[in-house]
Amino acid sequence: MLLKLRNVAVRIDGRSILERLSWRVRRGEHWAILGGNGSGKTTLLKTLCGTLFPTEGTISVLSHVFGKADLRNLREHIGWVSAPLLNRIPGNDSVAQVVLSGKRGHIGVWHERFSKGEERQARVLLDRVGLSALKSRAFDTLSQGERQRILIARSLMGRPKLLLLDEPCAHLDPKARAKFLGWLEGLAKQSGGPGLVLVTHHLEEISPMFRKVLLLKKGKGLAQGPREQVLTPKYLKELY
Repeated sequence: MLLKLRNVAVRIDGRSILERLSWRVRRGEHWAILGGNGSGKTTLLKTLCGTLFPTEGTISVLSHVFGKADLRNLREHIGWVSAPLLNRIPGNDSVAQVVLSGKRGHIGVWHERFSKGEERQARVLLDRVGLSALKSRAFDTLSQGERQRILIARSLMGRPKLLLLDEPCAHLDPKARAKFLGWLEGLAKQSGGPGLVLVTHHLEEISPMFRKVLLLKKGKGLAQGPREQVLTPKYLKELY
């Protein structure tokens, strides 16, 4: 089991963000979370990373129960990719440096030293995302789509078992988005790759690799399960 939530609620300043959500993701599954703005999607991801704690309920990620596990060690096995992270990466860092920074989970490499094995791993990951030729380029010279793929390579430096994608196609034009999703499809098919959880509010971004879907509306789970049972006119009308 990659993750398990039971009756999870999150309240901030007296306002309910998530309400009694129960959800399971098994190994080998790739899920999409669909919902409008303010539905609780990003809040849910933050609880899965242990950066935001539930007001009620229990969370287990990679068989570690929150409240009983060392979250610092657990976070090393959870990859995180989000559009806001792009603005925090030092623009003059090289592509190789950005990827290497994922090993420690830091923003920027500062004066850190990396082993030859770690540098070799970064090169392998750059090749995996198809951008090894750009390893010496400054991060701020890349296109938006290239930056997103670099962030995924960065997130894979810690060899995560779970990869959380928070609106990774934000600000991509249609062509770049299609190319990025096509590459993501390839990642999903790779043996031994991480389980993927994609957060979006665009139905067209839920490509075939995401065979399971969770619908969120105003912090509540509207529906969840196989995409053909969830992405129906009935549920989508109620969602939007």
